[in-house]
Amino acid sequence: TESPEDFSFLQSLIPKWPFWQYFLIQVETNLLQVDTKIMHDYAKLVEEATSREEILALILKDYEQSITQIQALFGTSSAERRISQMENNASRHPALTILNQLHVNQIKDWRTSKDDPNTDQASILQRLLLMTNAISGGLKSTG
Repeated sequence: TESPEDFSFLQSLIPKWPFWQYFLIQVETNLLQVDTKIMHDYAKLVEEATSREEILALILKDYEQSITQIQALFGTSSAERRISQMENNASRHPALTILNQLHVNQIKDWRTSKDDPNTDQASILQRLLLMTNAISGGLKSTG
């Protein structure tokens, strides 16, 4: 923590300011829904390896730091405080993994079909968008 005084101040606001607590819980909920394996799957869509690895490393570092800081602000691990959320994530994980795998494959198909005049681009794009909506719904992130 760069400024322990500021960090302590932010911690002290959690029980006093409902908006701050709600905001942190929402950020944490989004972080808890992350599956780094799926992040790697999407990253593989970037063909240029150096860029892919550099950007993915930055994203993963920010992700880990964010989880660490949220837990530090609350003073306990997410697993201790967010049991229901963790169970919810675990129950959704198998279906979301399949949807994301299909989505990655559909993106690949869409990209390669651009060069084929016999491919129904609109149909592929429609499936791609439907999968995006399904993933969003599975994460409860449609609002």
